[in-house]
Amino acid sequence: MRWNREHNGEYEVPEGRRLNEEVKARFVLCLREVVFMGIYAKSVTAMTYSLSALQSLAYLEPRLILPGALQRIYPAMQGLVE
Repeated sequence: MRWNREHNGEYEVPEGRRLNEEVKARFVLCLREVVFMGIYAKSVTAMTYSLSALQSLAYLEPRLILPGALQRIYPAMQGLVE
C-alpha cells in the first residue's frame, strides 16, 4: 500500500504530494458506507470485494471502521447463536 511505502521510505514522493493523516481519514470516510452496504450484496463476488476493501480500510483507520463493523456483525452472530 502506498501509505506504508511512503512512511517506510520506499517511495520518494515530493512533500506536497505525500499522504497525511487528514487525507487518509477522508479516503476511509468516503468509502466506508459503500463498503458496508456491499457486504450485504447478493453477488458473492461483490461481497468478497467489499470484505477485502473493509479489511484494508480497517487497517488504515481502525477507529473509523471497527465500531460500525461491530454494530453490523454482532446482531448477525447473535441470530446464529440463538
